[in-house]
Formats: sequence, structure tokens, C-alpha cells
Amino acid sequence: MRRARNHIDGLMDNANRMCIESEEIGNIVCNYFASLFSTSDNLEMSKVLDCVEPKVIEAMNDTLCQLYTMVEVEATLKQMHPRKAPGPDGKNPFFYQHH
Repeated sequence: MRRARNHIDGLMDNANRMCIESEEIGNIVCNYFASLFSTSDNLEMSKVLDCVEPKVIEAMNDTLCQLYTMVEVEATLKQMHPRKAPGPDGKNPFFYQHH
């Protein structure tokens, strides 16, 4: 029985050149997904948005746009699991719950 491989040996770039270096393969993958999730068309979003029925009324939006209060932040922080997902600063909820 042949054992499955767990890596990519190489990828063809846009110029049909075989790339085998890790950095080149990484660039090909990044460029592929960047082009996959972008558009070259100049869409007028107003035409699209005119077809969408709003669900948030002005009063709801005003409430959602208000600044957070200390009470809301503390209540939310207490609801978070202390050892889960650290934030962008690298600190998890435990740090903020105890300091």
C-alpha cells in the first residue's frame, strides 16, 4: 500500500512555470485566493443595495451606534470563557477578568 503524501511538491504559476520553493508556492496560493475573492468589475453598489430591503430601522441603528458603557463591557467580559481565544493583544479573557 502506498502512503499518502502530506505536502505539495510544486505549483504552476500564471506564466506556466513550475514553482517548487516554499515561498513561491505560498505566493501562488495567496495570489489565487486574493483574485478569487476580489473583482475587477466596477460595480455600482447603489444599484445592488437598492434591491435590498432594509431590516434595521433608523431608531435601531441609533441604538446600535451608541458607545459601550462600562457596565455592558463588564457584563460581557464576565460571560466569556477565561481561557478561550486571545485577542489581538495576545491576552485572553482571564487577564481582563482578573486585572
